[in-house]
Amino acid sequence: ATLYTHNLDYARTTNLAYYFNGGRLVDSVNVLTSKKGYYNANTNLASFKDDVKVTNPDYTMYADSMQYNSRSKDIYFVSETTVINKDSSRAVYQSGTYNTVTKVSDLYEGVGESEDYTIEGDEYDLDATRNVGRVRGNVVMTSKKENLIIYGQASDYFRDKGITKVYNNAFVAKITDDNDTLYMTADTLVSIDNKDPEKKRILAYHGVKIYKRDLQGVADSLEYRA
Repeated sequence: ATLYTHNLDYARTTNLAYYFNGGRLVDSVNVLTSKKGYYNANTNLASFKDDVKVTNPDYTMYADSMQYNSRSKDIYFVSETTVINKDSSRAVYQSGTYNTVTKVSDLYEGVGESEDYTIEGDEYDLDATRNVGRVRGNVVMTSKKENLIIYGQASDYFRDKGITKVYNNAFVAKITDDNDTLYMTADTLVSIDNKDPEKKRILAYHGVKIYKRDLQGVADSLEYRA
């Protein structure tokens, strides 16, 4: 890693470097810039403060404060961090870690948003290499175009397949054209996304209950198409 700055204080006894007038840390994976920075040459841990920005071929990150280990390539989110991916989707996380080599992250209190969906949760376990994600705790998934919200305590997302599973106290609320709301609950809800609108659907498995102002029903399994 190489640190660039106009002014640098370096303590030889502790191997600590400080800059206060802007700097950037460059390695083979990332470029990190900030107004203030501290680098520990013993631990390879860099701490950044004020207007922190991380650029990478896959994403850009913004935060007030952040830490980065140039040896392990781990980014530590220590303040609210905004991540903008190359496909224009974005997310905001309050804390957590992300390894820029393995592309595996362990994040907390996040809100992710794409053109069609938003998803919220307490904990995120994301693997960008396999395009698989797990969200745990107070999961809320919203379909912007279909006025549909899915709730649960756990969610598994398989991006390549366009499949999202929501379970543990899962239910869906859909605002209908007559200004009513259709509610559906089940042990597991599966949202299947597809570029072809005719192939989009929600599957509900086991213990299905549906309720609407003029409709009620129960079933073992059910398929819903908006």
